[in-house]
Amino acid sequence: CGDSQVNPAEEDCDDGNRIDTDACRNDCTPARCGDGVTRTDLASNDRGYEACDDANAVENDACLSSCLAARCGDGIHRRDLNAGELGYEACDDGNEDETDDCLNNCQLPSCGDGEIGPNEACDDGNRIDTDACRNTCEIARCGDGVTRSDLQLSEPGGEACDDGNAINTDACTSACRNARCGDGIVRTD
Repeated sequence: CGDSQVNPAEEDCDDGNRIDTDACRNDCTPARCGDGVTRTDLASNDRGYEACDDANAVENDACLSSCLAARCGDGIHRRDLNAGELGYEACDDGNEDETDDCLNNCQLPSCGDGEIGPNEACDDGNRIDTDACRNTCEIARCGDGVTRSDLQLSEPGGEACDDGNAINTDACTSACRNARCGDGIVRTD
């Protein structure tokens, strides 16, 4: 092996060099995905290209059984890393739908991430609870107990107060207006 002459009885290939990362391994066997040696003689668009070769058939680690590097969006949930580590995937559904159970960055949707996910009416990605989208990812409304500050009182949805109840005879009416003399409502509080 290594003399550049293929001996059919003992060798499948013999390229005569000591480069183990090309088409013919140093033991005169053809390079193949899964042999534990990453080929470096091919470009990424060439047939047989290997980005990695970890010699195992485990699909959810850094190197897929196809000898391609695992990446977010490949549809394979990588499980060899812990949360906080570079490349960690909480999920990987392989699609580009940001409204399902797995975001495009392979993280689980959560209220406040800026993407409207399952069971969210809105998600503006901020921590301001007094705007159109509450921190609970529910749309702000009169009666939710939080006075909106992003609208003028004269604008639709504008609130002067919001005490979170439907009692019309206290300091804050059920229309989210401050009770006042002359509003036609007799206060009982």
